[in-house]
Amino acid sequence: MDGIPDELKALEQWLAWRYEWRNDKWTKPPIDVNKPVSMMTVTAHASATDPSTWCPFEKAVTFASYGLDWIGFVLIADGSITAIDLPTCRLHPSDREKKWRTIE
Repeated sequence: MDGIPDELKALEQWLAWRYEWRNDKWTKPPIDVNKPVSMMTVTAHASATDPSTWCPFEKAVTFASYGLDWIGFVLIADGSITAIDLPTCRLHPSDREKKWRTIE
């Protein structure tokens, strides 16, 4: 997790998620790590609009290491963070990089 700035790590706007098969496709619902049954059994879904389901960075990383698939950061309307999601910036299954045009 070295590439994540400390300024982001300090914000309690983190979620962990896991892949789930729904309606004949894979999805990545966020998981509420604040309501675990055990470290290996987390069943409640989190919400990007409900701060009570978010957690600190280290907690998200801990739960991700115990069976969840990864972590995510929640962007909020009154925050100072802007992000661009490029979910198809790589092709599967060969994982060749797409050619992107740089805007200057």
